[in-house]
Amino acid sequence: WKVNACGFCKNTQDPNIDWDTYGVDCAGGCDLNLRQDECGQCLNEYEQADLWNNCVDCEGTPNGGKEYNPCEICLDPDRADFATYGQDCRGQCRESTAEEYSLDRCGECLTSEDENRDSCVGCDNEVNSNKILNDCGVCVSKEDANFDDYGKDCRGECSTTI
Repeated sequence: WKVNACGFCKNTQDPNIDWDTYGVDCAGGCDLNLRQDECGQCLNEYEQADLWNNCVDCEGTPNGGKEYNPCEICLDPDRADFATYGQDCRGQCRESTAEEYSLDRCGECLTSEDENRDSCVGCDNEVNSNKILNDCGVCVSKEDANFDDYGKDCRGECSTTI
C-alpha cells in the first residue's frame, strides 16, 4: 500500500489502477471537481455550469454549430431561412396539433378547410380565369354575354348532346 501524489492510499499491486495518475484531474492537479467536458474544457462542472459543454449544439454534437431557431427547430444558423423555417404563411410557428395554414393557389394564407381556399380558381382549374359552371354545368367565363345559353338546346333546355 502506498500514498500517491494526490493523497490516495491504494494497493500499488492492483494492475487495474494507473497509480501515478490516479486522482489527477484534467489540469494535472488533484482537484476532484475538475473534469473534461465534451468540448475539451477542463472545468468544475458545478461552479462553471454555464461553460460546461457550451460548444455542444442542439443535436448534441460538440462544435456542431447548429442552433435552435425561433420555432425551436435545430438548424444551421447560416441557412437563408433560419429565422423563418417552421413558420406558416402567417409568420407563426407551426404546431402539430393546431390548424395548418398555407398559401392557396390564389396567394391567400388559409387553412385547408377554409371554404374560401382557392376561390380564384375557375371551373377550368385555372387561377383567375373567371370561369364558373352555368345552370347547364358548362364551364364558361362569368363575363361572357352568352353565359346562360351555353349547353342549352333550341328549346332553351340544358342538353348533354348538343
